[in-house]
Amino acid sequence: MQSELTDRVEREFLPFVIKPGRYVGNEFNSIHKDHGGLVRVALAFPDLYDIGMSHVGIHILYHRINSLDYAVAERVFAPSNDAEARLRSTEIPLFSLESRVSLKEFDLLGFTIAYELCSSNVLNMLDLSGIPLRAKDRTEDDPVVIFGGPCVFNPEPLADFADAVFIGDGEEAVIEIVDVIRDRKKAKRKTLISRLSKIDGMYIPSYYKPGFVKGKFTGIKKSNDAAPDVITSRKLDKLKNEHYPTKPIVPFVEIAHDRLPVEIMRGCGHGCRFCQAGIIYRPKRERKAQDIIKQVTESLAATGFSDLTLLSLSSSDYSEIESLVSTLSTRLQEQHVTLSLPSLRANGFTEDLAKKLGTTRRTGLTLAPEAGTDRLREVINKSIPEEEFLATIKVAFENGWNVLKLYFMVGLPTETNEDLDGICALLKKIARFTQVRPGKRTINVTTSPFCPKPHTPWQWESQVGHDDIVEKQKYVSRHSPRTVNVKFRNADVTLLESALGRGDRRVGDVIEHAFKNGARLDAWSEHLKYDVWIAAFEACGLDIADFHKEIPFDAPLPWDHISKGLKKDYFQREAMRSKGLLDQDKLSAKETSEPAPEKAEKKAAPMEYGRQSKRVKTATSMQVPNSKVRVKWGKTSDVRFLSHLDNTRVFERALRREKIPVSYSQGYHPHQRLAFGPPLTLGYWSEAEYLDIQLDAPYSTGMFDRLNEALPEGFSISQTKPIFGKTKSLSAMINLACYEVLLPLELSAAEEKRDAILAMESFLVNRKTKTDIIEVDIRPGIIELDLTESDGGTILNLMTGLGTICFARPSEVIQHGFELTAEQVLALTLHRKDLLIQREEKRLTPFEVL
Repeated sequence: MQSELTDRVEREFLPFVIKPGRYVGNEFNSIHKDHGGLVRVALAFPDLYDIGMSHVGIHILYHRINSLDYAVAERVFAPSNDAEARLRSTEIPLFSLESRVSLKEFDLLGFTIAYELCSSNVLNMLDLSGIPLRAKDRTEDDPVVIFGGPCVFNPEPLADFADAVFIGDGEEAVIEIVDVIRDRKKAKRKTLISRLSKIDGMYIPSYYKPGFVKGKFTGIKKSNDAAPDVITSRKLDKLKNEHYPTKPIVPFVEIAHDRLPVEIMRGCGHGCRFCQAGIIYRPKRERKAQDIIKQVTESLAATGFSDLTLLSLSSSDYSEIESLVSTLSTRLQEQHVTLSLPSLRANGFTEDLAKKLGTTRRTGLTLAPEAGTDRLREVINKSIPEEEFLATIKVAFENGWNVLKLYFMVGLPTETNEDLDGICALLKKIARFTQVRPGKRTINVTTSPFCPKPHTPWQWESQVGHDDIVEKQKYVSRHSPRTVNVKFRNADVTLLESALGRGDRRVGDVIEHAFKNGARLDAWSEHLKYDVWIAAFEACGLDIADFHKEIPFDAPLPWDHISKGLKKDYFQREAMRSKGLLDQDKLSAKETSEPAPEKAEKKAAPMEYGRQSKRVKTATSMQVPNSKVRVKWGKTSDVRFLSHLDNTRVFERALRREKIPVSYSQGYHPHQRLAFGPPLTLGYWSEAEYLDIQLDAPYSTGMFDRLNEALPEGFSISQTKPIFGKTKSLSAMINLACYEVLLPLELSAAEEKRDAILAMESFLVNRKTKTDIIEVDIRPGIIELDLTESDGGTILNLMTGLGTICFARPSEVIQHGFELTAEQVLALTLHRKDLLIQREEKRLTPFEVL
């Protein structure tokens, strides 16, 4: 289904934004349904596509809703600043990717709020959709707006903007929510919200009223007698296979985590006192290894990803991790797929696990010591001795890992200068490992300020101030070894995160004020306007510093009415233990509804003897006759807005999906042996792109018939031909390009300008490069300019130079030669008709030279 907005999006929006691939939609495995008679759900992620498409929760909800025959789920992400400006200037509402329908036309708009600094994006997306920001102002014509995700465990800062807030695991609740919304056309909005309130884990902000006395928060009281006193988060007893998609969407553009993510376990039993995720995702639940293997096998076949990540808060705590990795590694090595475990505890990365992971291409290894001394790690309840970190790093480097990433925090409760010295001392010891292979081993360190979070034992702690954070960061930087790359998280980001995370309902006014004064994409340091936020707090009669102060144990908290099943006494006792005010005895069963945090046991690495197995080199595909092929392909429609690198990924993944026997390069980072012709400019159509592929088996036309079927809509293969013997690369040979475009000019006017161009001895234009603007004479690169009268203007067929012939961009010729504005040129649809090779007096196609 395509909406009436589709044409406007293609003509007025996509050509004018910096990265249009974010907004194209129609990715491989995306789901398209006719909206007629269905419950229409827009799944909104208030950050850029690059971040949102890396979030596993969005894929799960998308899969769960679209599995229903009476509902449809579509996606929408926060626009970049340039895209927002274009939407506003053209008055195009924010639209879903699949059908390009305005969000206002959906029945349900569900936001996954994964980070506090995405708050202004939520309001921006509502505003761009024409939906009132505040729930009280919405009418029967507006969708029901529900918030979910980890940040809503303190729902108060965004409460006034939500009709309902769902807290907890959503895999099963989302079906119950859709079932309620199914009656939207029959029931009033007020009735629907009342029905939503009956769903376990659902919080209705309008049913509760915060209290304040002399500017101090005094607690939350019910304004609706039917509302529960406490909302307990929803918890799945079991992670079920049907919750997970086996055909996840394959993004066109590169995203933050551009790989196949497969959840193996949810929850963590270690109980680090600063960690909110460890609390809100409790209890620890594991999936069966055979279920994980089945999902991996089916999903890789359906997507073509070359990287696999096994997801959990602490992957090495998964009870079958070594056998799972061993089984998967054997299969993945044959498919040239990399396996990574992004979250590991140091005492869980054994020699045996390292060897099993090492059978596939190694990515970087990430560890989080968090603190620099054993004492402070005891305080945060991450009791891993320094020698275990060093032993783990030694194991990693000796087993072929060359990139190590470490995370530390500064400003932790009870921290002293000795703890900062401990970070530097530990880094110096780790840096010695790089001396074994100078220049080959890289150590990257990120140091972040501690930020107190709701529902943790340290939720009452004060937030270290800006100057102290900066001073601590400078101290660590000065005393760290030069061979270690140390980065620091922006102090302003943490201060804002802390205030938004522990804020009460008054902070909603601050968020709205900041949004209306330009706050956008605050999670991105280059976009954060901290001064706008400070001004917003002041305008609302608040001081951001008040939200950084230590909170007394007996003071009411804005999230007291939200429960994870742990009593407040538990958090208080853990906080006191961290400061040595209580004995380190175990909690009684009465203090918490869940088991006490698990203490990790050190796993003994098995003894192994003999030399490390050598990498087996496969025979190169050049030894296979008739194994190299030239492919002619094209792209049309919206995929013209994908970049050259995006096109490359599309072909690589399609080749994987169809199991085409592509040859791979040798070494530790093997890649498919593909060689593309000259890149096609973003936004151009083409029917004459070329690609050389080296196979590991004899070429057959059947392979490429299958490949054609596997390509996403808009891509097509028109011809293939085997290559015999050696030949120059396509980019080295091709030196002419032919284009066609409809100019908005009368024939006579176009002819006059054409003749003037051809009469020029030189044609100087300013060309913007990545680093500079240079003056270029493009006249030698203008080979032919032919004009034909047509309805609506004049068709220009132009031939320009590439490579060994002077390079002239068609857009330069049209803008400066035919005197169109830059915006007019962007609105044109240029069509590359052919690529040619000029040899003396002959012009040959890349097939004719074979």
